[in-house]
Amino acid sequence: MRPFKQVFRDTSGQFAVFWALSMSSVLAACGAAYDITIAQTAKQKAQNIADSIALTAAIQLRDNGQVVPTTDAKGYVDGHAYNLNALGLSISPYIKTTKGGNTDNWITVTYDQTNKQLTATVTGKTITPFMSMFGHDFVPLSASSTVKYDQQDLNNSLSLALVLDTSGSMFYYDETGTKREDAMETASLDMMHNLTSLVAGQETDGRILRTGIIPYYSQIWWSKVVNMKWGAVSDYSISSLYEGGGTNSGSSMWLADQWMASETAYHKAETGRDHPKKYVILMTDGANNYASYDTNTLAACDSLKAQGVIIYTIGYALNHQTYGSPNYWDTYTPPQWEIDRATALLSGCASGPEYFKTTDNSTDLNQIFQGIGADIAQNFLRIAH
Repeated sequence: MRPFKQVFRDTSGQFAVFWALSMSSVLAACGAAYDITIAQTAKQKAQNIADSIALTAAIQLRDNGQVVPTTDAKGYVDGHAYNLNALGLSISPYIKTTKGGNTDNWITVTYDQTNKQLTATVTGKTITPFMSMFGHDFVPLSASSTVKYDQQDLNNSLSLALVLDTSGSMFYYDETGTKREDAMETASLDMMHNLTSLVAGQETDGRILRTGIIPYYSQIWWSKVVNMKWGAVSDYSISSLYEGGGTNSGSSMWLADQWMASETAYHKAETGRDHPKKYVILMTDGANNYASYDTNTLAACDSLKAQGVIIYTIGYALNHQTYGSPNYWDTYTPPQWEIDRATALLSGCASGPEYFKTTDNSTDLNQIFQGIGADIAQNFLRIAH
């Protein structure tokens, strides 16, 4: 201990200098880690946008006889840079904004007629709150998605179940002032519409798309369940949902597990395919009311994964901040323990880190659903990455 005592009794200022340098290094490391986290989050959001736009552009091209669009009315013009803000797309709050108010992030679609594929590329600038103090205001951002639009053979058929949280907390707004229930319904509707468009004209050898939804609160909302069926879930079945009650994802994931165990037989009878692609999307905005519900949920997830089912999980508004509601006096601040529990559950349930998504606003939620739809579509349609 003698050397340490000498250091602390040292009046020459050497210890102060040493301490200052050490703390500067720690702060620099923390600041850099924060900037890296922002860049990674922005990259994932940009990837969701690129996937969605690439798939949309491929559909437009397919439906227009594979003629490359020359005007915006016919689709995305080859090589033209579209501002994300002008398209109603967002990587907020992680992107740099120009003086005019537009985000300095763009998407460009390029067409390769020789190889019958197109590429959607998002480019721009991600903010760097820490490094900006040293004159580095941004880092470049780039994400791309390539889609083939002339694959001749149908890859597979699909079963998709949406497990949707309709608990009381879905009454609250997200960080953009959109009621969570409304945002979830819009995202689900858009996904079903896109799947319907993708399937159109491709079921020449039998039906290939089966969907269902399981809304839940403290139990399965049985009167609103849409059992697995051919085609997309109807608009009414989704838009007639509303929020209320506690949270229990265990029983709803158990039902999804039972559904998926029976799906192969339906596809084999319809098309002869005995290895259909199966997906479950679990979305929630908070933790289950009891830890036992987490245990039941994870058990169902393990059973689904053992079947070969791909599970996507979405955490919505899982931030330690105060959220408002349509009743101005009614606010909600989720405690950190609830956020941690919900995050751990969703991460453990998902088929892998890349299948666990999070967001705090309605625009991103829609983009996540569209990105998942693009990932799913490449596995069973003539359009493939």
